[in-house]
Amino acid sequence: MRGGPGAAAAALAAALAALGAVPAGAAPAARVLSLRVVKPDGRTPAAPPYRRTHRYRYRVDYRIGGAALLRVTRRASLIGPTGRMVASVRPPTTVDDPGEYVVTAPIFVGPDDPRGTYVLRYLVQVRDGRGRPVLVRARLLMRFR
Repeated sequence: MRGGPGAAAAALAAALAALGAVPAGAAPAARVLSLRVVKPDGRTPAAPPYRRTHRYRYRVDYRIGGAALLRVTRRASLIGPTGRMVASVRPPTTVDDPGEYVVTAPIFVGPDDPRGTYVLRYLVQVRDGRGRPVLVRARLLMRFR
């Protein structure tokens, strides 16, 4: 093999990095790929401004990496135009393998809620077997009329 074993190891490391692999001893990693408003089917994007008379969902696509079996905690909060928390979602902590995940949940803005800009805050927390935490936050502004 041209370049010897050192070159092969470097090529393998580069290939793993390109695939998003994380060495077994490394701290966990997490990244929110997208956070968006979708229609009730959970897939079709919804166009702003949003109507308070329609049902919407939010969709979060995220990726976690690290050792196998990671503890993953997710939570979302919806803040209304007056700064008051309208809704909070905290599903139970899960034990997941590294990979890509999709989560959808309803957005709780109804016809009696005020018009204006709402803020959806989303947090993904990942802990490996050693308890090392990684926090990833995402925020989405939504204008309801």
